[in-house]
Amino acid sequence: MTSIQGDDPRFGMSRLAQPPVARGDTLRRHLRNHRAFIGSLAFFVLMIAAFAAISPSIWSKPSVYSAVAISLPTLSIIAAALVFVVAAGEIDLSFGAAVTFSGLVFSYTALAGLNPFPAALLAMLAGMGIGLINGVLIAYVGLSSFIATLGMSFFWAGLADILSNGTGMPLDSLQDSWLTIILVGQIGRLPVQMLWAVGFAVLANILFNHHKLGAYARYIGDNVGAAREMGVNIQITRLAIFAFVGLTTGVVGVMISLINVNFYPNAGNGLLLPILAAVFVGGTPMLGGVGSVAGAFVGAMTISFISIGILTSGFSGFYTNFLYGIVIVLSAVVHTLGAAQSGGGRKLRGLLRRDTS
Repeated sequence: MTSIQGDDPRFGMSRLAQPPVARGDTLRRHLRNHRAFIGSLAFFVLMIAAFAAISPSIWSKPSVYSAVAISLPTLSIIAAALVFVVAAGEIDLSFGAAVTFSGLVFSYTALAGLNPFPAALLAMLAGMGIGLINGVLIAYVGLSSFIATLGMSFFWAGLADILSNGTGMPLDSLQDSWLTIILVGQIGRLPVQMLWAVGFAVLANILFNHHKLGAYARYIGDNVGAAREMGVNIQITRLAIFAFVGLTTGVVGVMISLINVNFYPNAGNGLLLPILAAVFVGGTPMLGGVGSVAGAFVGAMTISFISIGILTSGFSGFYTNFLYGIVIVLSAVVHTLGAAQSGGGRKLRGLLRRDTS
């Protein structure tokens, strides 16, 4: 990881004043800075190649990739936002429950007669509100992000069960609505939500690498004391990144409801581990200070293709979690060793301890 002092002119010579760098050195530095993304992409390509070699007749059909593209955005959109939180040295365990609650808000208001577009907006605001509550508990009350978001996960999931009475809500009346066509329709074999996912990944990557929100999140995760001395508003930044994750849960809650043409009280239950896995596989470790939005997108692709790859290879679906574990541990080992060799390794902070220095 490039040090904060090297990134910010306030700590020394600005980039404009630095001596010219040889082209070879520039290439090596570029590869080093994007090592997480390159490693994740290389692993993904090798994995797909292995699955294709085992079952070439299946993996040569576009339908396999179209099927994965339906659900991939529900992982990648939240994973891209979660990179900001993890890079800041925090964690969010409530996004699965937030997806369910946001889906409930959308489905209930749409079935009550509200236009689907305002209903979707309310769902996004609900998700953002959940993120803001998490941010307040963490940034201002002083709870650890692990405890705060774990507790709120139970709270929002339980509230969704109470309000829905544990039953689903069919959304057949929205199947031909403009919102469905725009958000989760089809362009040939390509699900429209895949275009939204790619667009959001590009936006999140710009925010993370070229906007102060991403820089501040990395500064806080690297050294909260130094970030405070630099003038970074620690509380506001933490509030903003958790609200950002909350906003994405609102979007995904609407997407899942429209894809399933139904609201299910357990809609977000299966998202927690795959999305966390996508973030870690993509090269954003729990060290804080570093992260890769592009890597998280590739990580989401990796996680999404694992289950279908196992089935097409002739193995039982029971192998899915087993392979998830292998992929996550190997990725963590590779990324940790790479960070240590580049001088960017730091001591892993405990999730249950707040760093208030």
